[in-house]
Amino acid sequence: MPPRHHAFKGQVTRSILTMLRKSSVPLDGLTITLRLMEERELNQSDKKLVKTIQKRVGAALRNMRDRRLVKSDKGEKGLLVWSLLTT
Repeated sequence: MPPRHHAFKGQVTRSILTMLRKSSVPLDGLTITLRLMEERELNQSDKKLVKTIQKRVGAALRNMRDRRLVKSDKGEKGLLVWSLLTT
């Protein structure tokens, strides 16, 4: 597992919010994970690292949903898709 200091506090959240703002369609967690890894120049072929980052992205998304910043809906193949919550 990569050390926690790979990303400063709030950096993952900011990156996710920026991705969702720029996207015209809701994004699933894996897509967000892979884009985040690309941004941070992390090895996307390392399955263990992808799973670890995906868990962190999922935790950040759930936290943002609880704070009413994003919403989740059922997408294709039973995956949740995420978008900004419009007020």
